[in-house]
Amino acid sequence: MVLGVKGKLAAPVRTLDPVGRRSRRAAAQVNDLLKLQKETANIEQQIETTREQMQEYRSRMDELHGQILSLREVRTGAALLTALERKMKDISDKVSGATIALVNLQERLMISRVHFQDAVAELTLEGPAPERSAALN
Repeated sequence: MVLGVKGKLAAPVRTLDPVGRRSRRAAAQVNDLLKLQKETANIEQQIETTREQMQEYRSRMDELHGQILSLREVRTGAALLTALERKMKDISDKVSGATIALVNLQERLMISRVHFQDAVAELTLEGPAPERSAALN
């Protein structure tokens, strides 16, 4: 209980902690930056994995293409030829799907980088200019 003028109750005096508030705000901004950086790294990892997967699909398609060409020279391999052509089509479809996924991931990566750059631009570690100049004097 705080007594004011003439013995009446006065409202308690609150001290503002602008430096503490700024440091909490800066910490929150840095945490947001870390989250954005983690998201960007995850997307980059997904892109790399997708590229590796696409390379494996292309290698398998090359193998199948060679096998199909060899079977076309032999008259008795019609059933196997049909199965290999079906497999090649399936893998070709997977490559197409992976290409679309890769484009989508690259778009997400670009957006994530823009968000990160925007958050860096908004990051403020120092107080307002008048407080900085007063501290220098």
